[in-house]
Amino acid sequence: MEKRTRQEKLLHYLDIFESGVSSDEDIIADFVGSFSQKMAERGNEMFQPDAIKDNLKSFLGDMLDRMDAVERESEHELSLLDQFREADNDGRMSMWNRVREYTASRYAPELLDVAGFQIQLDNGGNDAVFRTFAKDWQRVLNTKIKQKQAESFVHEASLWVERVDDICSNDYAIRREVSVICRKYPEIEELAKIIGRSVYDKTDEKDMVQTQYLPSAVSVNRSVEEIDGITSGNNLERVIPSEFVYLAEQSAQTIFYKRYATKELSQFISPGKDRPLKKRSRNPSPRMQYGPIIVSVDTSESMSGLSQNIANSMLFRLVEIARRANRRLFIITFSVRCKSYEVSQHDRWEDVAAFISKHYSGGTNGEKMLNESIATLRTSKFEMADVLIISDFAFPEPLKGTLAKIHEEQANGTRFHGLNTSPVKSVYSEIFDTFRAVSKKI
Repeated sequence: MEKRTRQEKLLHYLDIFESGVSSDEDIIADFVGSFSQKMAERGNEMFQPDAIKDNLKSFLGDMLDRMDAVERESEHELSLLDQFREADNDGRMSMWNRVREYTASRYAPELLDVAGFQIQLDNGGNDAVFRTFAKDWQRVLNTKIKQKQAESFVHEASLWVERVDDICSNDYAIRREVSVICRKYPEIEELAKIIGRSVYDKTDEKDMVQTQYLPSAVSVNRSVEEIDGITSGNNLERVIPSEFVYLAEQSAQTIFYKRYATKELSQFISPGKDRPLKKRSRNPSPRMQYGPIIVSVDTSESMSGLSQNIANSMLFRLVEIARRANRRLFIITFSVRCKSYEVSQHDRWEDVAAFISKHYSGGTNGEKMLNESIATLRTSKFEMADVLIISDFAFPEPLKGTLAKIHEEQANGTRFHGLNTSPVKSVYSEIFDTFRAVSKKI
């Protein structure tokens, strides 16, 4: 299933959840509509609407992936059916024995009467028989796929409904804790707004270069001291003498006129006379193009405790931002080893919640973390991305090669942000575009 189609389906199902009405002939849509009505009937029992919606979206995303997998399981049979249907009569006849054996082994006679079609073929009328057989084969194949999808969905949906209260209660507890930490440490919310582009930092702006050409008189002094080079142009007062040789011969005059029109005549440069004054000015404006969000979270032992809670709160806020703006979100965990995965691909809030519940341990390899972040950037064209490093930054400044890679990505529009869970000053505050250190721990 294409990513766009999948996203459109998810949005359609969430609209049904909001309205509580479904008129689709779609088992998922019917389930969402009935589930929404049950939630409305329960009223105040369900006090975490955001948690329900997020977890429902995650569940539906998983179900779409499962249904897509069921269709992929039938790709070989669909390909064989397409070949048979698109072939001419002679081609179908040459394929018939293989197709007959294949379908007879997969479908009962009451579903697809292969033997009956064979009898009709023996009596003639091959073309009409083949066309009817192909239609019946397509019908039973579609029925089989839909039936298998429905069975899988009904089973998983019943399990999800049984545990939805526990899921949402745990989710609500996490959200409440995040809210408390964000109030205690305003740097979290400030950095989240910068990455989400609702505000922008002083470094998050565009360079606007404005060139002003000031009027200048032609130099009267033709002394050699005033000439400091040769360039191309069509200023006849500065053209070198050898260029006028083309005008001596009528047949060569067109060459001179062409070089004049295209400003390719060689001419002298006089210092200070041909150099326009340039005035660079920085006009602050937010970056309007949205790229993915890449978050590297330090999971070393030094980050356990309150630092871990601060990191998890920041991560939770970015999950909300990525979902609201439909931005891709990658999480990279690092201590000695790095592990990365995309959260937004399957709308898996459970993956984030599972990560948050883990205990941090191990040492810190900052160089590996930075290079893993840059490698993720370079797996695709991630211009205008936001890279956030969450750490206590208890590691040395980057090597020259790594620093050069950071500058290269910044030139492509990537912004590097840092959230220091320790109030200790770090050299990375001078390297990253935005850097925030939490205030004294409460």
